[in-house]
Amino acid sequence: MQRDIQHQLSSGVHSRQAHARLPEGTYEEEYGRDGFFGPATHIYHKHPPTAWTRIEGPLRPRAFYLDQLAEANPDRRVPVLNNAACTVSMWSVANSMDHLFRNGDGDELLFVHKGAGQMMTELGRLSFGEGDYLVVPRGIGYQLRLEQPATILVVEATGGRFMLPDRGLLGPHAIFDPAMLETPVPEGCQATPNSAGEYEVRVKRGGRLSHVFYPHDPTDIAGWKGDTTVYRLNWRDIRPVVSHRYHVPPSAHTTFMADRFVVCTFVPRPFESDPDALKVPFFHRNIDFDEFIFLHQGNFMSRDNARPAMATLHPAGIHHGPHPKALANQGKVPMAEEVAVMVDFRDAVDVSAQSEACELTEYVNSWQGYLNGKH
Repeated sequence: MQRDIQHQLSSGVHSRQAHARLPEGTYEEEYGRDGFFGPATHIYHKHPPTAWTRIEGPLRPRAFYLDQLAEANPDRRVPVLNNAACTVSMWSVANSMDHLFRNGDGDELLFVHKGAGQMMTELGRLSFGEGDYLVVPRGIGYQLRLEQPATILVVEATGGRFMLPDRGLLGPHAIFDPAMLETPVPEGCQATPNSAGEYEVRVKRGGRLSHVFYPHDPTDIAGWKGDTTVYRLNWRDIRPVVSHRYHVPPSAHTTFMADRFVVCTFVPRPFESDPDALKVPFFHRNIDFDEFIFLHQGNFMSRDNARPAMATLHPAGIHHGPHPKALANQGKVPMAEEVAVMVDFRDAVDVSAQSEACELTEYVNSWQGYLNGKH
């Protein structure tokens, strides 16, 4: 892929190379379009863009403890946020399902935060465990048979299907080899009937459920072939793109793409070693995307006091970037020890009332260390 050199304008004090050799006493902001894929301007502030005294109105950085949401709603999917193209939910699976679920409204991406078991599908059996992504195409029925209770982050693509990103100049085997995708096998696939001995398939369409009953197991298949199937990918199979001299943008960590949103995975990786390179996420204001991040495990490098199952939402138009402690400590540790799932939405999202019940309302004030000179 070729690209013309763009004519760039500039004024005042600035760095020639983005994210490196920042002028003394400045804070770099990337004002970028199309989720770091498009044109951009780098603004060099004399004060951190997140050093606000307060924010009034509906837009603000928000944080939620989604494990509390899951624990309060066993064996239920609870919506976290949504727009016309996507719904994100937390699903606490305390018991094995006694029915198959077939989503007629969209593809599903299940990220297993906790738990293990077998997924019985109309294409065969697929095992799952902690850290797995499970991609289920629209209209494929499945049943979860648990070996351990599960907590699952569900990303539902209601406006399109999940696809893999183009790796471009990196080649098709970068980030993860497609050979790492596990697909279902017919052997050992056996759904569980309900208490009446029937096999029930619950079909969701338009947000409403219908129930189809069979006298035989609908997962009892002989085989399949084709290029549309259920598949599994574990975060440990992802080998991230890194640079020792340049802080790569979040777009380099894209795992799945759908209509009007993308899913990225942050996994453990070395920090930049060049002394002139920025080693924490740069300040930015998400001009074209609302950004949701779910922390699976580890220490999230740009967030202070984060913990597993915490999630953040940063709406378009409001700055965010490293917390004061993260900026002050950059370069003191060699690795980013984090595993997180990020969903970037082209369109504004609505937060559910259930999520507001587990919201950390003081999150918006967590950058105020900059006001106190703690940076």
